[in-house]
Amino acid sequence: MTDWWVGIAPAEITVPCGGEDHRVRWEQGRVIACDHGDVEDERTLATLGATPFACIELVAAWERRRHDLRVLVVGPRGGSDEIHVDPDDPRAGGVRSARRRRRRGGGGFVGSFATSSGGGQLVGSRFSHSPDSEPDDVADLIALVGLGSGFGERLVATAAAEWTKRLRDGGPEVAEALPRLQAALYGRVFAALRSWLGDPASSLELEMTGAAHPRSLTRVQGAVHAQLPFAWLLDVWSRDLTTVQGRFCLDAEPRKTADGEHWELETVAPDLRTTERIELRIRPVAGA
Repeated sequence: MTDWWVGIAPAEITVPCGGEDHRVRWEQGRVIACDHGDVEDERTLATLGATPFACIELVAAWERRRHDLRVLVVGPRGGSDEIHVDPDDPRAGGVRSARRRRRRGGGGFVGSFATSSGGGQLVGSRFSHSPDSEPDDVADLIALVGLGSGFGERLVATAAAEWTKRLRDGGPEVAEALPRLQAALYGRVFAALRSWLGDPASSLELEMTGAAHPRSLTRVQGAVHAQLPFAWLLDVWSRDLTTVQGRFCLDAEPRKTADGEHWELETVAPDLRTTERIELRIRPVAGA
């Protein structure tokens, strides 16, 4: 089986840490503190010295929340959706807050969440906590999805990979999670659909199907009707393949070849009737 992260490009940010700028990188499904050694050793040293390292705490927060179901709800939904971390929101009562709003079209306020305030650099203060305190799960989530540079999207992809697996394997937690999984899928399909059709008034009826069910996108009595599995988030959305050559992508299947990554896409035209399979070749960039 292909690793779930194949086709998702690496991402990197710079974090103020210990008086220096350090690199934190997401690659092949993992977050790495590039300018530190062993994470556990560094955390032990930080605890003994009571001086947390922002890089190490970021990696630890990622590990704590990478399978958190709430990531799929509060994480970014597409190119028109952005998470803003606002230290001056008066409703936050002196703590940092994060808001989701649409980049275009105005309005679109979804919610406000509080995360611990602290001195020093913004990124460092989000993840730093005293050795005796328990990490704030909401603070973790908001700080992680607000990192920028594609980290929020990759956190969503990580959670989507885990919950795709859980749906496939079954388990007692799946039934309770279904409403959130459906909401996560609906929000991202709708965002991609509205951008693709260029119609902010578009309505969507989504049926979240099983993995083996045929995928479709049609128009029924003026509304767009989609039949897609939750795995669409991982297969298509996470790889930024929602629209290719002016067509909406229903499925993307990777094939490894000698000259790069070969993708077979199942797509539908804007008339919502014509389907077509597209072969896409992405040649790897040296050093990427």
